[in-house]
Amino acid sequence: IMYWEETIELIKTHGDEPKSTFPNPYNDSDDYEVYMYERGTLKSSYVHIDEFPEKMKNTLKKYLKYGLQDIQIFCSLGASEGVGEHTDGTNVLILCLEGEISYVIEGQKPVILKGGDAIFIKEGLLHLGISSIVPRICLSCAVKEFIPSNEVTYFFG
Repeated sequence: IMYWEETIELIKTHGDEPKSTFPNPYNDSDDYEVYMYERGTLKSSYVHIDEFPEKMKNTLKKYLKYGLQDIQIFCSLGASEGVGEHTDGTNVLILCLEGEISYVIEGQKPVILKGGDAIFIKEGLLHLGISSIVPRICLSCAVKEFIPSNEVTYFFG
């Protein structure tokens, strides 16, 4: 399944920087950019699950019971460093919809996510996502609960 068209539409309407060039129907202000671009990665601000198209919602369905919150879209057309090395104040689920991205968690060997793969990262673990030269689309979700290791491709809990 290709997700680029849907992803572009969501990024156009869920940005958080000044000086919008597109209308943003999900935000009351016209003073918002449609995306953030940093280190080679394009990202949306938070998107409510109800605003995703059906085929994207379907990729999240099996994880809804774990309390998904604050969903963001990250995509790149080639090599990028994402948002850089960081920790999160919540558990995180990252779903790779298309392409591939590698993650380094707390200095461990990198793992590579490909389209359809998911990674669970426990709150507070230092991690870094690095895109390859392959275009990719990932969803990043805060998660209230632990997701069992058998529900994801990679588990760091």
